[in-house]
Amino acid sequence: MSDEQNVEPPRWDLSNRLYAGIDDKALWDDLRALEIEAAAFYDAFHGRVEIMLGSALYAYEQIKMREAKITGYLDLAVTEHASERLSIKRHEILVRWESVSAEKLDFFEQAVAEIDADRVEKMAAADGVIRAYVPWIVRLRQEAKHQLEDGQEEAVAKRAPYGPASWYEYTKEELSRALIDFDGAPRSLNELDGIWRRDPDRERRRLALAAMNDALRERMARLSARTLNAIIGYHAIETEDRKYDGPMGERNAENRIAQATVDMVWDGLKHTAFPAARKYAQLQAKLLRMKMPEVSDLWAPYAFAPEPFVPFNEALRWVDLAVRQIDPRLAEHVKRLMDEKYVDAQPRPGKYTGAFCQTLVLSNRVPDANVIMSYYGTIDDANTLCHEMFHAVNDHELVPRHGPIMSFVSALNAELVGVMGDALWYEVVRKEIEASGDELRLLAHVLQRLKLLFAYLVESAVHWSFERRIHAVGRPQMPDEFVQHSLDAWKEVFGPQGRNEVAYASIDYYWTMCENSGDPFYVFAYPCAVGVAQAILNRRKELGDAFPGLCLDLFQNNSQKRIDELAVPFGVDIHKDFFFRQMFKSCLQPLMDEAEWLAKKLKII
Repeated sequence: MSDEQNVEPPRWDLSNRLYAGIDDKALWDDLRALEIEAAAFYDAFHGRVEIMLGSALYAYEQIKMREAKITGYLDLAVTEHASERLSIKRHEILVRWESVSAEKLDFFEQAVAEIDADRVEKMAAADGVIRAYVPWIVRLRQEAKHQLEDGQEEAVAKRAPYGPASWYEYTKEELSRALIDFDGAPRSLNELDGIWRRDPDRERRRLALAAMNDALRERMARLSARTLNAIIGYHAIETEDRKYDGPMGERNAENRIAQATVDMVWDGLKHTAFPAARKYAQLQAKLLRMKMPEVSDLWAPYAFAPEPFVPFNEALRWVDLAVRQIDPRLAEHVKRLMDEKYVDAQPRPGKYTGAFCQTLVLSNRVPDANVIMSYYGTIDDANTLCHEMFHAVNDHELVPRHGPIMSFVSALNAELVGVMGDALWYEVVRKEIEASGDELRLLAHVLQRLKLLFAYLVESAVHWSFERRIHAVGRPQMPDEFVQHSLDAWKEVFGPQGRNEVAYASIDYYWTMCENSGDPFYVFAYPCAVGVAQAILNRRKELGDAFPGLCLDLFQNNSQKRIDELAVPFGVDIHKDFFFRQMFKSCLQPLMDEAEWLAKKLKII
């Protein structure tokens, strides 16, 4: 890739491989064809799944690939640019399809789960299609205990588009559309979020956070509270009816992880990451030359190392180098993602306020990995680009091997790859800085890495603590109750004496940006993944030339294995006593020591 390419943040082209718009005739033709295929599937296989399993699996896979093209496009289009008409049309199509799917398709997975294990084994020996799907069938059987009766499942599926998900989607759209006057200009929440975290001027950070907080309180508090109450209530009913073990039971089942391991992650955060975060806050105060940092100072840049503007093509070069740390062939995926316009990094009003990668599995098991973020040229943006591109690269390795049904990657396993990408990106950039001999820039880079780790371990823990609280109440809650839960979560992490009440108050309505709350307990994935990724990366030197191959195998099979199983080939046992305490210390303490040593050497503190 030449320096002349991709200088400006790109915008994806969904029309190039999906649809030209919500009124595209091809979309509606595909929807009608999908409905016909679903009806034909029902007629062919209902009541005959066991005797026609191989043919049914093949037909089901074809339907799922066509479905992904339609529903995936709708999700991406709404994310790309929020509009009332697009949202309504999307809802109309999804309701129509959910009704068909509930009637004609939902019987299939339950029927597969009911086939006797010995019978499946015999059929798999004689049929290669069935043999390939055995791991999926085993998981279906394990999940069957959480299924409702056929009629109940159909009713739930038909009602789903009108439930909490619709509130959540509407809330996200309102957040995307919101414009707030600041510095004499209308700013999106995305922009203000960047200013309060990254602006070098302390007062401007304070004012940006205050403006954002005030706007969220005035415009979003009631809507977000209503949305959260719908999510919490629905989640509680699902947990009880499907017999999950507590509020995190459904998430744990998806992640295929035991509650005991979840508790070990929290133990590691409480005993290692939280105390480290408080020490980091003290170091941050020294670096910023202030007595007590406020929330708006926690991620602030430093006067001694002004944050450089990173052109998009430079960030892309770092992504290329980071994926090559695993296998040079992976760089071909990065090239394809850019050449074929799978990446939308252009900031604009009305766009989704976060960053993610969404992969669709299209006809012939073709991966369609779409990356979205808003790239403003900060070093954090460059890191985020790498994180999301690692997800996309992972899916390009995974999807052709496993197809649409078996390529589902849990939140936990997905973030394992993402945070490994962060670590490799850090090393690539660090080598270039070390070669320059610029110790100030090296200090800034170490601190940037610390900030990211604390975002994964500490900001995620704040939200996890918030979720634990709001899901434990057992009744609808008022906005001021959510405020209190949020402040209590911040204090659980940083300590009641760690900040003054004014500083905490400036963040008291941040919970209304309920991105993660719409997918309960997703944030658990980040700290757990950090601990496991650190353990895997700690083994590189000892594994030597075997390490890249093991990583490639992880990429290609992380939809098929639990996270503890993925770690075993690297010689890592995540069930060891105090594993997460040790890993969080392993990733944080050396950076904390180096940052303080460099700061003293350079006479900054």
